[in-house]
Amino acid sequence: MNTLAALVLSALLARQEAVELKSVRFTELSRAVRALQGKVVIVDVWHRT
Repeated sequence: MNTLAALVLSALLARQEAVELKSVRFTELSRAVRALQGKVVIVDVWHRT
């Protein structure tokens, strides 16, 4: 069973796709996220004072 889990995990890791970083203004955020429907989206919002 551990061998099977290792094989599945290695197959998943081998299928990694490229990561794209995109900078958008806050007003464009909703449209940008909506365009990526069905994909994993991580949003990091910060402001420099």
